[in-house]
Amino acid sequence: MKNIIILLIVLLFSSQVIYAKDGENKDIKNIKKMFSEINRKSNSSYLEYSRFQMLDNNNSTEGGMIVAFVLKKKFKKISVKYLGEMGKYDADFYLKDNKVFFVYSVRTNYNAPMYLTKSEAKKQGIEAFDPKKSTKDENRLYFKDDKLIKWLDNKKEELDVKSKKSLNKSKEIHKEIKRIITLIKKEI
Repeated sequence: MKNIIILLIVLLFSSQVIYAKDGENKDIKNIKKMFSEINRKSNSSYLEYSRFQMLDNNNSTEGGMIVAFVLKKKFKKISVKYLGEMGKYDADFYLKDNKVFFVYSVRTNYNAPMYLTKSEAKKQGIEAFDPKKSTKDENRLYFKDDKLIKWLDNKKEELDVKSKKSLNKSKEIHKEIKRIITLIKKEI
């Protein structure tokens, strides 16, 4: 009898864990569906969204660009590109009701400053810029109700969303999207 009770308790808890995972998968599937739809509408020849583009040179050494897709005063997608002498940063922020639900970002780090030619590097006794030697750090962040629910790193491995690193990253994303939206609204 004692074994049967223990078995029932184990089954009860394992079914709740499975249910929680399915719920998370549904959220992720819904997020993927939403950003696919936004990409389809923002990349089609007939744009359903208003497109707004502006420079953002205060956020990098070599310049930056923001492209926003808006529908009925609601931001749907904001793409940013920031250039620096040692790398670049590209990110796509996907929004629903002006709240971020997905971020795809790529940080590219150059092996040397992009302007360093082979002859100049040889004179200095260092390695010249070679785009083939650049490294990339890719991240996918999924949000639900303003909370980070999944983070896939460069290796597509899932990071602990409750870690201090994840909490800081979530705050950083929210602060950045707020800064960008405020910047765009000043220009519109």
